[in-house]
Amino acid sequence: MSRKNIFFIIAILFATGILIQIEFNISKTIIAIVLTFLIVCSSIFLINKKRSTGLMFCALLICIAGMVRICIFDIQSSNDAYQLIGNDVTLRGTIAESPILYAKEAGSVYLLKLDELVHQNGKKEKVSGYLRVYDDYYAFFYEPGDYIETTGAVKSFNEFKNPGKAEYKNVNKGKHIIGLLLPKKGSSVIEKTNSYYIEKICKKIKDKIENTFSKYVTDKNLPILMSLLFGGNYNNISPKEIEAFSTTGIIHILSVSGSHITLLFGFIYMLGKWFQLKEKSILILTTAAIFIYAAISGFSPPVIRSSIMGFLAIVAIFSEREKQALNVLGATVFIMLIANPYYISDISFQLSVGASAGILIFYKPIEIKLGKIISYKRITQAAALSISAQLLIVPIILYNFHNFPIYFIFSNIFVTPLLDFVIIFGLTAAIFVWILPPLSGGILYITDYILEFSLIINHFIANLPKARYLTGGMNLSEVLTYYGAILFVYVNKKIRKEKIMYIGSISLLSLLIITTIYLKITEEKEYVIIPDTGKTVSAGIISKNEKILYYEYKGNRFSGKEFKSVLEYYGIGETDILILNINGTENINTIPDISAKKILIIGKDKNQLINQLQKKGYFVENAQNKTIKYKQDLNIHVNNEDCIIERKDNAIYFMHGNFSNTLKTKKGILFIECNEKTRKRNEIKQNDFEVFFSKSDKKRKNEGNEINVSDTGMIKLNYKDKWTLAN
Repeated sequence: MSRKNIFFIIAILFATGILIQIEFNISKTIIAIVLTFLIVCSSIFLINKKRSTGLMFCALLICIAGMVRICIFDIQSSNDAYQLIGNDVTLRGTIAESPILYAKEAGSVYLLKLDELVHQNGKKEKVSGYLRVYDDYYAFFYEPGDYIETTGAVKSFNEFKNPGKAEYKNVNKGKHIIGLLLPKKGSSVIEKTNSYYIEKICKKIKDKIENTFSKYVTDKNLPILMSLLFGGNYNNISPKEIEAFSTTGIIHILSVSGSHITLLFGFIYMLGKWFQLKEKSILILTTAAIFIYAAISGFSPPVIRSSIMGFLAIVAIFSEREKQALNVLGATVFIMLIANPYYISDISFQLSVGASAGILIFYKPIEIKLGKIISYKRITQAAALSISAQLLIVPIILYNFHNFPIYFIFSNIFVTPLLDFVIIFGLTAAIFVWILPPLSGGILYITDYILEFSLIINHFIANLPKARYLTGGMNLSEVLTYYGAILFVYVNKKIRKEKIMYIGSISLLSLLIITTIYLKITEEKEYVIIPDTGKTVSAGIISKNEKILYYEYKGNRFSGKEFKSVLEYYGIGETDILILNINGTENINTIPDISAKKILIIGKDKNQLINQLQKKGYFVENAQNKTIKYKQDLNIHVNNEDCIIERKDNAIYFMHGNFSNTLKTKKGILFIECNEKTRKRNEIKQNDFEVFFSKSDKKRKNEGNEINVSDTGMIKLNYKDKWTLAN
């Protein structure tokens, strides 16, 4: 990488400033002072021809510019109608996207651009922002541009506060989406407007293509094909297929990426040459095709990035500057972050940019190295492409998904090329839908067979032993060490002649490695995690010798997946004992899909549920009103719904109020409140316990040592002489 990649370096510095401001929320006054200081210093050094020092201050200036941009965006978004949250209101606004069907055609979800708040006295007040509307009254017939009136409760997004997941709060903020609306009755269309006309036309085009495709493609493969071509449709793809794509590491192909734009450009370029068009005509035709394709696919971050980068890359190719690809990527990222700095919080944006940068930087060096080992060029190129694409996004994958696909090289060699053919044939068929429908049908028959064959291979790879390795998330020290090692390997030869820089780089990397190893060795081996799973009560007691989980479902269907995600973040894929309180459990689908050697059932007896668990291969025991000894020093006491897990002098209560107060005399007590009424009924006081936890959505003043997990987010505690909050 050199100075010729100046736009790429600027984009990195600008993005760094945005990340710093999001994480630390530095005062605008301090930013203004630092900005003024840097402008003065950089000007002085550059005027005095001290170029190196001046450029260093310019780099800091670009970083500060990123912080300034997000401050400006926050000021602009402060006008959005956040005051509506928590109120029942009547609103008027314009539907800004095509409604998406959900809940077996019982309703739909759509984005509403707010215009007016209608008060009870009929007075109207202008409001701004967007709401995500979950309409149970079958609003699928709505179109983008419809001006509607709706009445309902406005709520904030119920985002669990746990580590190891993308923060959609920032993503929504970047889109000016203030919350969600639950209508109390069906919305009424006031007027059909010409707003969002392009979205409306594109929706009709996409519907026409999908309706034609449905005649020739199997029901199972149709949503996969539409996702491959235009992104989206994930809700209609079976979880089994999504899991297979995730396990093999090629799930990114289900959303529009740079490879889609490349295939589209290659196809149009080939047609242009065939019809002997001039390069200027091909450029205009390709640009128009990219815009139409992006519109049909929906202007999501990866679509926008791919489209802008594709356009700039095509211009570079026609102007014979194709070696500027990294600069093109940098310019694209910079433009997008200026438009919306919160794109940086979007995981699809992170993965898309990281994979693209990895390919542009590392593909050639890796291909040369592999070429010395593998003689077959096609395999070398495919392997180099797969490795380079993964290299910069490993920490992002591990933080958000906690698993690493072991056989991603094989899936990229054997599955991805087939899916590329599916995309080419699918786009060709989409064009012929409008020109020659019978030919489109013939192409689709072939496409369906290729897609089915590729899915079979993908499932085969996904079902191989240890296809996905559970790693857990990476901490900051591990992330810095990982990127530091990659950077050192990349610049090693270039800085070897600069002895001071070379020795400094080795010393810094060694310090990072030693710090990471030290933190790993001194890591607490016995701890308790109490994640935020809404009203659902969940906890994990983790030690070197055993892992015991408690789970009590209370009406949130996402809490099971969230609990599993938190466990995987800590590298826990299997537990010794899973204690299930099944009182609130409706069916087996509300139970977290966690691998357990043994399941203890407490609560009211539900034989049907127990039988279902046994059919899935679990060893299930009804622990109602029992004391179960596990290993040497651990006992599990169950009395009706109450459960106590104790070892020697410490214990953890999951309390509904049936145990005698004499048990509170134990030392090292953690109390987890499963029912708010327990406190008053049994005169339970927080001070009777070292740490007192409540699980409530209600805002109330916490006293003494009480911690409301719904407010604080996930809690991790270590145990030595007493329970203490972990850093």
